[in-house]
Amino acid sequence: MKRKWLVGIVFAEMAALLFVIQAIMWHLPPEIEVWEMKFWCFIGLACMLGMILRWRLHHGTFGLKPLGFLRSYWLVLLAIIVSSGMLLYGLHWNGLDYSRFRLSFWKPGYYPFVVLQLLLLMVCFIQRLEFLLGPGKIKGVIVVLLGSLIFSLCHLPNPILMLVTFAGGILLCAAYRHSRDILNLALAQILISCSLTAIISDQALCHMRVGKGCVEYQANHPTAMRLESLFGK
Repeated sequence: MKRKWLVGIVFAEMAALLFVIQAIMWHLPPEIEVWEMKFWCFIGLACMLGMILRWRLHHGTFGLKPLGFLRSYWLVLLAIIVSSGMLLYGLHWNGLDYSRFRLSFWKPGYYPFVVLQLLLLMVCFIQRLEFLLGPGKIKGVIVVLLGSLIFSLCHLPNPILMLVTFAGGILLCAAYRHSRDILNLALAQILISCSLTAIISDQALCHMRVGKGCVEYQANHPTAMRLESLFGK
């Protein structure tokens, strides 16, 4: 009986947090007041903090152990190789927009934002999915796929970002399950996302927006997200 109640609580926690994330995505200014946006952000952080405190998670759970960092360095190397290939492709075949890569990579606060994204995904979703499904290789694969799906849904309705985050989410979730590291995962995500901005047009990416912001951007740019705008600068 206790197990059933605990499973119900875990499902409720994940559903509530996913609802708050979608609420933040789809209720952006100027449709609502700024204070309302801050309210939803506060609720989201409060949900995350409550889940962390209730489960009594320690610093190792967040991927802040040196051993975890050493176990996941390969992902950064892979991201460097992939992003280098993307940039070379853009340089020789598509016209590289290096200024966008530079601005994205050195944007203040971007790295902490990505770390927060991964904390939400790994700590609040992946670890709870592991608890619900239990050990086992097949169940581990299901955890990774469900985590990637959640990551992709958090980028609705941007089709390119949803595809990239689902594919990349598989690697990120699998790497986290192996290493329990967040910092290297965040660096790998930044390298790939910044490379995307350099080789794919801003219109096709909808200015990297999701939720209501993506819909509004498409309304103001009729060619956004169309195939012919994919590599146009």
